[in-house]
Amino acid sequence: MKILAIDPSKRNTGWAVIDGVRWTRVASGAQSFQHIGDYAELGQAFESWLLGMCRKHRIDVIAIERPPMRGASTYLLFGLVWTAHRVGHHLAIRRMETGPSELKKWATGKGDADKSAMVAAARKAFPGYAPADHDEADALLIGAWAATVIRDEGLKKKAA
Repeated sequence: MKILAIDPSKRNTGWAVIDGVRWTRVASGAQSFQHIGDYAELGQAFESWLLGMCRKHRIDVIAIERPPMRGASTYLLFGLVWTAHRVGHHLAIRRMETGPSELKKWATGKGDADKSAMVAAARKAFPGYAPADHDEADALLIGAWAATVIRDEGLKKKAA
């Protein structure tokens, strides 16, 4: 099972492909859409990038972080989340969402953890790999969170 985890942003969208069975990082990085000024073009570029990632890595699950409900770019980020759901639906890929505070609490024990704590948590979750920045770290943690949720669902089914 491969999970594509996304921390959406116009400037630096963090992404990670996680093997949800082995709990390993397959690939990760950041994709910038900063050079695109028109929001419709940005949406198309994000959709094209996302389709390419899903096909290239044979993705089974898309896990994405919901944006916080503040800031001027909130509606744009919700558009990226919606696009991820639409692409996932089109490709028959499961979709999952987590909120920023929920992810931070899961990763560090604190719902208001700062960026350096999240980078440290990503390094701990994926020993031997150092994310380039907090966007990539968040994506790695989103993928680990999704793998945990899916594993726990499977354990509940076995116990029932």
